[in-house]
Order: sequence, then structure tokens, then C-alpha cells
Amino acid sequence: MKLIYLADDDEDDTFLLKEAIKSCCGEVNFVCAINGAELLQNLKNKIPPPPDFLFLDLNMPLRTGHECLKEIKGNPFHKDLRVVIFTTSRMQSDIDKTYQAGADYYICKPANMKGYQDALNKLFNFKFKNRPSKEQFVLN
Repeated sequence: MKLIYLADDDEDDTFLLKEAIKSCCGEVNFVCAINGAELLQNLKNKIPPPPDFLFLDLNMPLRTGHECLKEIKGNPFHKDLRVVIFTTSRMQSDIDKTYQAGADYYICKPANMKGYQDALNKLFNFKFKNRPSKEQFVLN
């Protein structure tokens, strides 16, 4: 069973992502946060075991996804977490910044459930040995 952390302040996006993950993976345990501060508190309080994936929105209150990513990758206990940026931003500067900060993948929030499932199937079928190249970083 997969353990997935989600950090997103939009309830609808969280619901769609959870449903899409369940359709791709079956049984999954979720730990959800509605802002960056809550995510960082969850990581502090709930590890071990580490999540299989952490889905991180960039535009959240209290602590942005950029701030969270920097703190996660700077912490020796969390630096190896698989962080998937999951955001509405298609800005090249956000893609570049999160890749440089150590995120593993970048998914622009799709417009429909099929888009969610397609991106997640790519993610969950990837063999994680090394971090992907920048060309493989964006999954949609």
C-alpha cells in the first residue's frame, strides 16, 4: 500500500488528485495538508515511514511550495523524499526553480480526470533509480 502526502489549499484539486491516485494505485493512505506550514508539521510528526510520494502545490498560504521544497531538500531526514510539484503554474521559471531545488517531477494540474490519470500513470510506472533529466521532469 502506498503512502502519499498531499499539500494543496484547493479542496477540489485535492479531491481529484486523490481519486486519480486511487484509480491508478488501488489502496492508498493519504496524509493531507492545506498549507505549507501544516505540511512541514506533518513531516516532522509523522515520519517514519516516509511517504512514497509527496505532491506539492506551489501556491499555498503560510508557506509556499517553493519554501517547503527548499526546507525539505535541506533537511537530512527528508532530502530523499520523492517530491512531485503539482501546480497550475506553467511558468518556465517555476519549472526551472523547482528542478534546481531538487523536485523529482513537475505536473501541471490537468483539466480533467483523464489528464490526471495519464500523468499519474507515467509517474507511477517510472523506475526510480536516479532523478530524471530536466527533459523528463515535466510529465504533461
